Amino acid sequence: MKFTPELAVILGATTAAVVYLQPVLAVNPVTIPRVPAAEINNIARQITVNIGGLDGVGSGVMINRQGNVYTVLTAFHVVKKPGDNQVITGDYEIITGDGESHEIDKIERLRGLDLAIITFTSTKEYRVAAVADSRTVNNGSPLYYAGFPANASKNTNPRQYKFTEDQLTSRSQGEKQGYDLIMSGKPQKGVSGGPIFDQRGFVIGIYGKSELDSTKIQGVQGIPIEKIPDLSRRARVVPWSSSTLVNTLTGHSSLVRSVAFSPDGQTLASGSYDNTIKLWDVATGKSIATLTGHSYLVNSVAFSPDGKTLASGSGDDTIKLWDVATGKSIATLTGHSEWVNSVAFSPDGKTLASGSLDNTIKLWDVATGKSIATLTGHSSRVISVAFSPDGKTLASGSFDNTIKLWDVPTGKSIATLTGHSDGVSSVAFSPDGKTLASGSFDNTIKLWDVATGREIATLTGHSTLVISVAFSPDGKTLAFGSHDNTIKLWDVATGKSIATLTGHSESVYSVAFSPDGKTLVSGSGDGTIKIWRGR
Repeated sequence: MKFTPELAVILGATTAAVVYLQPVLAVNPVTIPRVPAAEINNIARQITVNIGGLDGVGSGVMINRQGNVYTVLTAFHVVKKPGDNQVITGDYEIITGDGESHEIDKIERLRGLDLAIITFTSTKEYRVAAVADSRTVNNGSPLYYAGFPANASKNTNPRQYKFTEDQLTSRSQGEKQGYDLIMSGKPQKGVSGGPIFDQRGFVIGIYGKSELDSTKIQGVQGIPIEKIPDLSRRARVVPWSSSTLVNTLTGHSSLVRSVAFSPDGQTLASGSYDNTIKLWDVATGKSIATLTGHSYLVNSVAFSPDGKTLASGSGDDTIKLWDVATGKSIATLTGHSEWVNSVAFSPDGKTLASGSLDNTIKLWDVATGKSIATLTGHSSRVISVAFSPDGKTLASGSFDNTIKLWDVPTGKSIATLTGHSDGVSSVAFSPDGKTLASGSFDNTIKLWDVATGREIATLTGHSTLVISVAFSPDGKTLAFGSHDNTIKLWDVATGKSIATLTGHSESVYSVAFSPDGKTLVSGSGDGTIKIWRGR
């Protein structure tokens, strides 16, 4: 492993001063990735449907599946009988990408919008869309739409799928049928009701208006997906597909190594290399207490499940327990011979785990402050520890490039996960306990099946060391902080990058989601904590 100033921070090298890396200043706080158009076309082919039959000459997109019932979103005028506001389900059919025809079960108009929800039943496995808020798309950004253009009047051949690249030129405000997205292309009859994609391959709108009577069209128009009532009930909305920086907390005089939310989400704790812990009011961003007592760097902070106690691990080789209400130290746990780099409470709050640069993990009885077990097996420094949601398993990440899973009641190692080519800096369990995420200095994130110990996926995208990892409470989103000064958000279901959050001028050492999953915080080597809000 190449020794760098970053390793001096993580590994606890005893130097006269911490060496800071050259800041890289961010311009735009949130950027979204761009995937190749061919990849988006591949998604579009699978989820775009042809709406045909006696009267139908339009397109649609599959947005949900419940059992064998699929939901299709389309433009209402595609399934509206001419001169009538009613729809007759028997006059239309859904033709999926495999050429299969499906009888329509039900059509529901979404009032106030030129949109309709259609359901059909099939035992076949069809992909459904991932949808996202269109407000992440700026004017001039690329967009794509797909559908089945109408044939010329004498052409009786089946309509053919078409994928079109375009861009967003402007937005209207309050268009009476919802058509607020304006693109630069030429309208295509028959494509109405088809999906509009952003540069990530997420559906952000529905194409339309080219078939409406007496409509003069300038460019192509679409209805933003977020206009649909109860969208999250009707479709698979990608969490955190749109996010905003809402606050930057300052007060620490050195890098922020760890951040943690209280169980009620109202208080934030931060541990810093200024040897202090700060408690913050999340709503106001104000510091409400500074906890002092450690004689050296604070590497890790964690709230107990009841929120009454805070644990901190330090470069002074100790763990302190604090009364959150008073800010007073109530116990100091000693036993490690080197830095304590990570602390974690068990779900029942009775046990504390600590990972140390002395290559060991210790388990502590919180009530007595006594060490109850020392777990050995790693051949290098232990950087991160995490309990499974049921408290039966502990995961540890080490700079021996491995992750170990331990049986908590016996203290025995039950699995060693190998695959990273450099040190493992962070580990986190999914909320259901079935998946483990690990971040590494090999610039990757790996997902592991906890039951089998097998690698599920490798996520790439950071240009350098991955330092911190966190699952959202619903398990749908992963956040990773990196030495490249950014946080990346990933959709767990697809393994795709959702967004990159920029704004820190130095490495992001810690990330944490609020208990309701609506807020993300990040602690950085620039000495600040940033609060991000998703929608």
